[in-house]
Amino acid sequence: MITKYNYITIFIKVILLFFTLNSGFTQEFPDTLSDGELFQMARNSSFAGDTEKARQICTVILEKSPELHDVSVLFGQTLAWDKLYDSARTVLKKVLQKEPGHRDAIYTLTSVEIWKPCRSFTFL
Repeated sequence: MITKYNYITIFIKVILLFFTLNSGFTQEFPDTLSDGELFQMARNSSFAGDTEKARQICTVILEKSPELHDVSVLFGQTLAWDKLYDSARTVLKKVLQKEPGHRDAIYTLTSVEIWKPCRSFTFL
């Protein structure tokens, strides 16, 4: 059952997402840039530590070309770097469903599983 609270929460999330994606970002990266050029910008941003900007660029690329699995892998990798392991796992598993042998997705998913903290293990 969807309550009034749920509608308000959904509305706020949609508005925040809209402003995040449209806050001058598309003006900063004109449509004349190729997917390859944008991907390189996303990689450079991620390696410089600006994972949020890298994910924004990846989102722009994936809206135009959702079949570019390397972009999705980079997106997932930046999520993992920010300790968003469950979200990273979801993105990477979707890549592997579409392309089961994708080496970078396998490697990154393995890294996510190694990096994530084990919740059942406690120190004495």
